[in-house]
Amino acid sequence: QRWRAWNRPTPLQDRLSSYRRKVVQGRHPQACPRGPERAVSAGQLADLLNTFRDFIGVRDAYYLNSNITMPLTRPHRLSVAELVGPQSLHFFVSHFWGTSVRYFVDTIRQHAQIERGDGWHTVAYWICYMSNNQWDVQAEVGDGHWQHSSFYLALRSGKCRATCM
Repeated sequence: QRWRAWNRPTPLQDRLSSYRRKVVQGRHPQACPRGPERAVSAGQLADLLNTFRDFIGVRDAYYLNSNITMPLTRPHRLSVAELVGPQSLHFFVSHFWGTSVRYFVDTIRQHAQIERGDGWHTVAYWICYMSNNQWDVQAEVGDGHWQHSSFYLALRSGKCRATCM
């Protein structure tokens, strides 16, 4: 009987599995080219926060990446954007990973509401820890050639309306 308790998933593991099933539903997540087509919408970002709010609390992106986004993407080894359904960027976000995720997402939501009102959830943002494939960071930064980095490709794509900081 004890081995069953030891093999039981944790509440976080259960939530990760449930969320993964929800966002993948009927799709087969796959890699897409680095850069502007690997953004997430404000709605997708808000959904992620709302799903894991009780685990995230006031924690930062370092916690989110290690404890939520990496385990979430592990089965597919893709970026979060590719897992949840990549969007074409409107805005590039430069930020500090040490900022509270809750504060960060609230800020993005407010910006998106100013941009699109009730359609705020459709505004797409290129955010490094969501848009870069954290399983292959070396390739994401261009394998030593900054012109091939996902950051550069997103910023210089012609689709980026502005940078949010």
